[in-house]
Amino acid sequence: MASALLGKLKSRVKGHRVFQSNYTIGDNFVCSPEPDNRHSKGKNAIIVKKPDEDAVLGHVPDALSQIICPMLKDGTIERMTGEITGEERKAPEGTWVLGGGIELPCSYFIYGNRKKKADVRGKLRKAERSLYGI
Repeated sequence: MASALLGKLKSRVKGHRVFQSNYTIGDNFVCSPEPDNRHSKGKNAIIVKKPDEDAVLGHVPDALSQIICPMLKDGTIERMTGEITGEERKAPEGTWVLGGGIELPCSYFIYGNRKKKADVRGKLRKAERSLYGI
């Protein structure tokens, strides 16, 4: 059975300046768990890369990755992709690191088994509330 779109999140890619990859608005990217990331809480980092390249754009924000990564690892979410939707910008003070850091506006697309859509969407709403403090 083919993967179905389970949800879409407007968010950002954090830490872009560290990796200094070239990008264009509209570029697509892929996301995958990065369990060996030493900065991750609970080994739940998700790395953001350009497809078919080793070029790292950054990482999924922690508030999202803490909820989404376990579902990627257990197969509830089959794949996660995204698209750059704006120019890089300075993140608010203390968002990622002291001084704010750099982020890229984006949309994330979550795919998986259609039967799990309601459960995944509920968890994605929780992730959005955590990310935006709502």
